[in-house]
Amino acid sequence: MLGFIVPIKSKTISKEWDLFSRYVERTIKSICNQKNLNFKVFVVCHEIPETSFVKDNRVTFLQVDFPPPVLGESPKENSVKKEVDKANKIKFGAREAQKEGISYIMTVDGDDCISNKISGYVNDNGSDSITGWYVQKGYLYNEGRNYAYLNLKNFNRVCGSCIIIKPEFFHLMINKNGVFRHGWTDLKGHTLQPFPFPAVIYSMVNGTNMLMNKEGKQQRKTKLNFFRKKNLTTLIRRIKKYRLVSIKSLKSEYMI
Repeated sequence: MLGFIVPIKSKTISKEWDLFSRYVERTIKSICNQKNLNFKVFVVCHEIPETSFVKDNRVTFLQVDFPPPVLGESPKENSVKKEVDKANKIKFGAREAQKEGISYIMTVDGDDCISNKISGYVNDNGSDSITGWYVQKGYLYNEGRNYAYLNLKNFNRVCGSCIIIKPEFFHLMINKNGVFRHGWTDLKGHTLQPFPFPAVIYSMVNGTNMLMNKEGKQQRKTKLNFFRKKNLTTLIRRIKKYRLVSIKSLKSEYMI
């Protein structure tokens, strides 16, 4: 059985809890849209988000017993604290999933959407010899637009919803600072395999992201001056790496 682990940031550090809860609702709806019903969802949180899934027997809400991060004045330090909190919640969920006999866990951020074919593939192809998979191909979606970009090469390096792994190996994804490194694929002799199809829509610029926010990183990454040689080279590289896809064509599979 596949277990989906959704780590939820605390209400105490959320600027827009109502908005974030709506994204969590969409994420859980996307997960529960799996064609193969042999799965379970573990939502790991301090406060249970406002969602209609609180009485759904496919979804378990696990409230952690450690305090939420206390943020200070340094954005860099705050970012690390949030990432450590996220990693601790995934570890908490992984332990519970292992107790329930879950074969593989997939981490899903609380604002992303996933393919409804994931559970079927993992349950059909998992074995003792396969440690897990990483999502190499996935969609980058700026909320509110009618299209998304299909990342063909290194989706796992930009999105946290990209690792499917046996629970007993999850600790190998944590670095010395206690941060979940979702870009790692070689784990001390255990190698993750690339997932065979695009499996995730990464929600960006939605007002709740820890990294990709409206005024910050994503805006700078997408701003190009086409008269500069360096930016023209960047554009050519992006054309090779990305494909433009209508968001309407993804609705039924991802519940976006």
